[in-house]
Amino acid sequence: MMATTQLTASGHPIEMRHVIGWYAGRGVRIVVAAAAALAVIATISLLVLAVSSYRPMIVRGEGMEPIFSTGDVVVSQVVAASSIKAGDVVTYVDGMRGGALVTERVLEVTASDSEYSFTTMGAGRTSVEHLAVAIDGEIGRIAYQPPGLGRILDLTTSATARLAAMALVALLLIRPVVQRARLELSL
Repeated sequence: MMATTQLTASGHPIEMRHVIGWYAGRGVRIVVAAAAALAVIATISLLVLAVSSYRPMIVRGEGMEPIFSTGDVVVSQVVAASSIKAGDVVTYVDGMRGGALVTERVLEVTASDSEYSFTTMGAGRTSVEHLAVAIDGEIGRIAYQPPGLGRILDLTTSATARLAAMALVALLLIRPVVQRARLELSL
């Protein structure tokens, strides 16, 4: 049996290490392209949310556990105060807590000529809070909780993920230097 060797366009034999290198380089290009596409999609999504009445938020406290855990991502929609009903989960800026953003469940809604009064309570709390919003005012109502997104964000912001990202960038920066050195050695 006669062995055949595949040749390049210039008539030189193709070596297996070049084929493997091409595939490895292709894998890196695919990973970089996928990361860039995800970054573009995330940026566009955040811009769309920024100009709409929806606001993504990360839960930063234990006041709504077990419904929402610290680190969960929720999407709040700014709505007219008149559309809030008992049972809705609302988000508002609390002046009594130094302007902190608070998320609680509405227990009771009462209306007067000038305002809506909401009695609210966090899921893990035993005391109620009172909030007043002008008749024509707005308030945030939790519209959606993307499942698992908080855990993914936690993973991507962890020290291990940052280290892995730095290692990937270093490999991408070192790769051309290594290829150039290989080329010079093979000449």
